Amino acid sequence: MQCNQQDTQCKATSSGGLSSAAGGVAASSSSVAAVPATQTFVVASATVSASVSATTSAAASGQNLQTFTGALGGVTAPAVTAGGTGFVVQGSDSFVNLPAALGRPCDIQHNQCADAANSGSASGLTVSQCDQQDTQCKAAGLS
Repeated sequence: MQCNQQDTQCKATSSGGLSSAAGGVAASSSSVAAVPATQTFVVASATVSASVSATTSAAASGQNLQTFTGALGGVTAPAVTAGGTGFVVQGSDSFVNLPAALGRPCDIQHNQCADAANSGSASGLTVSQCDQQDTQCKAAGLS
């Protein structure tokens, strides 16, 4: 169990009991007192809100959420659509969150691009170019 400097209850629980500073409740080493934690997260960005709103609208209409269009060696990134319990990557897996779903097509595209470069089926294509495209694809998923 990790405790921060100000978490008296956590430290007391880790050592086998709660001190009087933690509310005067004693606990033996064989019992554990559950202490609920509260966390507040605030997002204060119009850009994030607009991006989430646009993504939500696109997902609701069944559109491809993968916006990256690079296609070295003729290899495109598979589509990402809303479905199941979150998002589905064409020909691959389902993901609960959008960032993970948008990253997977980049991985698939990179592997297929590297295969084309290594096999020589795409004249002049190098794995280094595929690496650069992968970086661009993943950056597009974050914007």
